[in-house]
Amino acid sequence: MSKSISEAERSAEPRAVLLQSIQDALKSVSKAFRAMSLYMANNPVRATTLENAAKAFVDVWKHTESLELRVTENSLFYEGDSVYTDADRGTEGLPWLLYRDGLRTLTFNAGFEKGSLEAFLAILKRMRSISPDDDDLVTLLWVANLPNFSYQHIEGPLDSSANAVDRSTPKCDVAVRATIVAESAQVGEGPPPAVIRMEDFDPTLYFLDARESDYLLDEVKREYNTDPRIRVVGALFEITAMNVALNFRLEAVENIERVLVESLSGNDFPMVAMITRYAIESSKNRSAGTEESTAVRNAVASLLEKLSEPSTISQLLEALDSHELSPATEALQDLFAQLRPNALPPLLAFLGGKSQSASRAQVEAATRRLASAYSVELARLIGSADEAIARGALSLAASLGTHAAVPQLAQLLGSKDSALRSEAVSALRDIGSPGALQALERTIGDSDREVRVLGLRAIAGHRHVGAFPKLRALLQNKRTLRNSDRSEKLVLFEAYGAVCGDAGVPELDALLNGKGMFGHRESSDVRACAALALGQVDSASSLNALQRAADTNDTVVRSAVSRAMKGGT
Repeated sequence: MSKSISEAERSAEPRAVLLQSIQDALKSVSKAFRAMSLYMANNPVRATTLENAAKAFVDVWKHTESLELRVTENSLFYEGDSVYTDADRGTEGLPWLLYRDGLRTLTFNAGFEKGSLEAFLAILKRMRSISPDDDDLVTLLWVANLPNFSYQHIEGPLDSSANAVDRSTPKCDVAVRATIVAESAQVGEGPPPAVIRMEDFDPTLYFLDARESDYLLDEVKREYNTDPRIRVVGALFEITAMNVALNFRLEAVENIERVLVESLSGNDFPMVAMITRYAIESSKNRSAGTEESTAVRNAVASLLEKLSEPSTISQLLEALDSHELSPATEALQDLFAQLRPNALPPLLAFLGGKSQSASRAQVEAATRRLASAYSVELARLIGSADEAIARGALSLAASLGTHAAVPQLAQLLGSKDSALRSEAVSALRDIGSPGALQALERTIGDSDREVRVLGLRAIAGHRHVGAFPKLRALLQNKRTLRNSDRSEKLVLFEAYGAVCGDAGVPELDALLNGKGMFGHRESSDVRACAALALGQVDSASSLNALQRAADTNDTVVRSAVSRAMKGGT
């Protein structure tokens, strides 16, 4: 007896491994299908999910060369075992999409993942937005003629009423099941007691028309599709506003908080958004009077604080980033609209990272609203020790033009990280306030070439005249000019020309036209840069200086002079 049991166990083990590999493959296919619906063809997330699905099919072929699946409304079955179920998504689920158009059996053969997987998912994606005049799924699959894939289907459209009944209840004649009896029958005579008798019904004179029937049907559907917790939460908020004992009102708030926590844990963010809206309205409408009213108002306000806790926001963002959550846009916007400033750090860390979430735009919009309302908090977070938070705050401050962030950005110019200094320069350039431009003067002597170039271009773009003394000193430093490459020289002269005005023309004229015993004192590069800087000044004196060099034999300088006189740089 023990021997037969061990043999059964050994035979069951390979099947369990096979079923697990099939389940993994179908889950991977579902994720790839969602990714194809969300991302463009060149998106790396989409490519990764397709690659994972192909690898999962390869694991299946290690156990079997052919995979035949039976399709039902909500599930896929392999030899009687359910290997994929998607009942929660309803008509959005993968099984229903197949079942709706008549597919009843799918057969995948080894090699399907190489040439047919992506085409198969593309056809399913097309079915999401199909119009009544387009081809159905069976037709599209027939035209595609995918290798290593076959299917069986039923003919004709799927009838949601009569055909559904026919599959479970045999047809019968009403006359057989309903017997009209004129008078009470004797015991043992007449139809059995379970048979329906027409005289038991009281027919009315009028029946509902089609419009009334549709209305009743819609109301029934709405009733069954409405989450009962919505009414419960509404009733609890009404209790908090009633003139009843304080302990009852506080208990109602505790129950609301319990629903809020459960909804957050289950990623039910439409419910969370609804609770927060109710809480805000309740706080607005509650008059500050008795001590009891104050206690209830504080308890309701704590619900909003719980929502904005960093741990709660981090959980939400993690779900969004891992693509496990795809909430409705309206629900997510309603939820983010209720956040408090203590939610800023995790939001900024999300934006400062490398997330590719489909909801990134909504997160960024919510963060911008918060940061605009709490600019001082945003400025403080620029100096955060967390690099992701600091970069997110820095980028947002630049985008919003937050003047309050200028002191913190100026401090970052002293950072040892040259990349962080470059980002600070870009942010100060975008803000463009007098304080920001004054801070940019520090970058003229920065040790990193990229930081220096960014700073000089920002000064030139804003024509910050205050930088003129430092730029002149740098221009007069012959060693600096010799050690700078051509592109940095050009940026330096461009900045100098943008801010110097006529006061800088003598300096530039000397560099362009100055001569010594053996010809021109400066190199061709320096003279060409000086000519372009004179073009930036664009005055009568600068034009005279350019004209004196117009007939020079140096081709590089002559070309630069020509461009400068035409207004080019």
